[in-house]
Amino acid sequence: MKIIGVTGGIGSGKTTVAGILGGMGAAVIDADAIGHRVLSEDADVKDILAGHFGPSALLPDGNMDRHVLAERVFGNAGQLHFLNCVLHPVIRCRVESLIREYRLQGCELVIIDAPLLIEAGWVDMVDCVWVVTAPRNMIMKRLESKKMPRRQVLSRMKAQLTDRERCRLADEIIDNSSDLSGLKIQVSGILQNYMAKQC
Repeated sequence: MKIIGVTGGIGSGKTTVAGILGGMGAAVIDADAIGHRVLSEDADVKDILAGHFGPSALLPDGNMDRHVLAERVFGNAGQLHFLNCVLHPVIRCRVESLIREYRLQGCELVIIDAPLLIEAGWVDMVDCVWVVTAPRNMIMKRLESKKMPRRQVLSRMKAQLTDRERCRLADEIIDNSSDLSGLKIQVSGILQNYMAKQC
């Protein structure tokens, strides 16, 4: 079984790339989705975060308010570090559990879709790293169409590695500056070349 880590900055299209690979038969592990489940399901994590960020970080139903957390941590390196130190080990544990399940199922290819794959130190979990990039103006347009405030986009960009830093560790770089059809062709070609090398 081969494991590919797909990463990239906010709005780069990494999840779209992971979805394309899933459509080609790969099993996809979405680290962001796991993080959201941890925030809603893990009582220990919620207790730690509520104790640190205060009751205003909780929704009426007792779940963490992700919008409040985002406001508190993006733009504040210390708070972001605290949040990541609480969440990342729990998310990694769940990712590793899924990898074991897919291995037992005989899956040939697993994709880990993780925006902070490199920052979290998860490169050791994958066989190769694919970095998805896109021009800044395209990223801003994509996120504006999702109604994400510009200030929030910029603060999240600042908290992540730059494309140049990511690309230094990339085995493959995917340029997501064309349309979806062009992206599919590009991803298909890279995957075919990668799998051919494994034979």
